[in-house]
Amino acid sequence: MMKPVGNAVLPAAAQTAQVSKTKPNTEPPQVPTLRDDAAVLDQVVGRSAPPVLAYTAAGRTNATQQTSLLQSLVGRMFQEQGLNSEIAVGGGEVMEITQVSPEQAQALIAEDGYWGADQTSDRIVEFAKGMIGGDPARAEEVRAGLEKGFSQAKEAFGGTLPEVSEQTIAATLSKFDELVAAMGSAE
Repeated sequence: MMKPVGNAVLPAAAQTAQVSKTKPNTEPPQVPTLRDDAAVLDQVVGRSAPPVLAYTAAGRTNATQQTSLLQSLVGRMFQEQGLNSEIAVGGGEVMEITQVSPEQAQALIAEDGYWGADQTSDRIVEFAKGMIGGDPARAEEVRAGLEKGFSQAKEAFGGTLPEVSEQTIAATLSKFDELVAAMGSAE
């Protein structure tokens, strides 16, 4: 027998059925994966196969839209995971990572950019200098810590880092060694 419920008509059995009590879901929530995000991106841009990149005027517009969408997805994923989605761009300024254009990113990691090897190694060495605290005897321990951190970064990225990171490591260790040598000669 069918009974009206509001605007819907439900079978009588559905209206009198009792809700069964089940254990609360103890499974961890499903975290979207890069594959999930790629599927969403595929649906949004309406493609069913991996894109074939062609550099034409029309393609640049589509690529720009896809880049913006990808930036938006990454930014949202960062925010949902409680990660900061702002990056320092120098001069005490920060910028929302989703707003950084490919050209700005290249400028930031360029040789003279804020995230380039020279400026980044300077910041790391200044931090290491503070860790030494004027005690040259601590230099070896601090250098070992730098090397361990760089090694852990390589492991986290599958054993290899981008060129700018490798340049930063080399510059950091060289500047650190110069700092220690200067401390030793000042004694």
